Amino acid sequence: MYARMQRNASPWASRAPGGSSTDAPAGLLQYATQVLDALEFQNSAFHMECKHNPETGDICLVEVGARTHGGSGDWISIADEAVGLNQVVANVDVSVSAEAFDALPNEPPAALRASGRIKALLFHEAGILQDVNVGAITSLASYRGHAVYAKLDSAVAPTKDLFGWGGAVKLANADAEQLVKDYAVIEALCHSGLWTIE
Repeated sequence: MYARMQRNASPWASRAPGGSSTDAPAGLLQYATQVLDALEFQNSAFHMECKHNPETGDICLVEVGARTHGGSGDWISIADEAVGLNQVVANVDVSVSAEAFDALPNEPPAALRASGRIKALLFHEAGILQDVNVGAITSLASYRGHAVYAKLDSAVAPTKDLFGWGGAVKLANADAEQLVKDYAVIEALCHSGLWTIE
């Protein structure tokens, strides 16, 4: 789960660290199941995005795709650490092992093994990227991996959407408070200390 956050005058630049699937709004799992049943999607992985109005409790479908979650699979190791399984393995199980598929839970676990997030690396100024201080990120307790998308000596601009991300960091930690702290450190570094832009 995540919440959109406004950055650089764009409401789509960043995702805030949301709660876990166990913090989902009441009725979300039932709603999602009804959508899949109505579409007659039964034996595969699905990626669904819904909007929730916390004031009214209303849930609205944005999209559903008969595929695993995107993001080039960066989330797989985070899901494994947090939940103990992931959509990719489950999707293979549905095709090759009825026993393994039948063993999969019908609902998210009551408690996660760890908290996990993918933190977008945002730009907040324009110029030519000269350097990236990845050492400031790799030393964090929740760090599990990263990718820098922006190339040195290339022009960058303040991030307005996911196509302007400078990179992403995988975070996971059994200590949820530590993960939130590390996420905040990276957010601050994106403003000052991560990028050398001239």
